[in-house]
Amino acid sequence: MPLVLAYVVFVGPIFEELAFRSWTIGRKWAKILGLILITIYLYFVLRNYILIVGCEIILSLLFFNKKIPDHFRLIGLMIIINFLFGFIHVGNVGEWGMKVSYTIYAMGIGLLLSYVALRFKFIYAIILHILWNGMVTLLEKDELMKHSSKSVTYQSEVIDVSADRVWLGFKEAGNYDAYINANNLMDSVTLENNTLSELVKYWFEKVS
Repeated sequence: MPLVLAYVVFVGPIFEELAFRSWTIGRKWAKILGLILITIYLYFVLRNYILIVGCEIILSLLFFNKKIPDHFRLIGLMIIINFLFGFIHVGNVGEWGMKVSYTIYAMGIGLLLSYVALRFKFIYAIILHILWNGMVTLLEKDELMKHSSKSVTYQSEVIDVSADRVWLGFKEAGNYDAYINANNLMDSVTLENNTLSELVKYWFEKVS
């Protein structure tokens, strides 16, 4: 949990800002870095090389083609990059109906962060992103802890029920050595082995 929180609040915002807002610095290296990181993000979301290459071509033209008027360049970058920023967050929600609204929501946050980076400094966009994620995490902390607690309780109950069935099966079969060994192995069973089939396989490997 601490590592997840550290990524959500600190690591994630820093890398996302480097990917989707470093172009606001105006330096060539920053644009190249942004293209590389955006490509990595899109790969994990799209897994479609044609779409990824298409996005990179469009962004490269907006970044480096000096024939494009500055105001068109800015509008194009603001729309396309922040749409991509919103799109990479679709995995945060499960229902398809929520994915569209969440993409629009994340795109709005991206537009705000882009404005901050352009109007003030890039570092302020990173700070604002960290503060935003931290605030959302604090607001949802109780719900996440409640869900985590229910999940652990459920998994523990599944293990207990499965253990009783396995031990009873050994006892009824007259295999008392296996029954005793299975009882002794209970302390070494982790929550990862939370299904009956996994428990049976685990114990048979140990006691056979």
